[in-house]
Amino acid sequence: KIWLSGKQVSAVDAPRSLKPGEDKVKVTLEQGWNPLLLKVVQGGGDWGAVLRIVGPDGQPLEGIRADPFGM
Repeated sequence: KIWLSGKQVSAVDAPRSLKPGEDKVKVTLEQGWNPLLLKVVQGGGDWGAVLRIVGPDGQPLEGIRADPFGM
């Protein structure tokens, strides 16, 4: 599951290995910080998550910053 700014934006429940780009979620970012929370369910083996932020044209957005520790 994925929450952006406190609102759930995705709820995929599929036991599978990590494949970048397999799921896509369209969201609108607000100016300033947009808190992001990921829930990863692990059935066995390693776990992981990949996040790629792009514009509607699929190109990287300029000026995006991340704080993985939420500070």
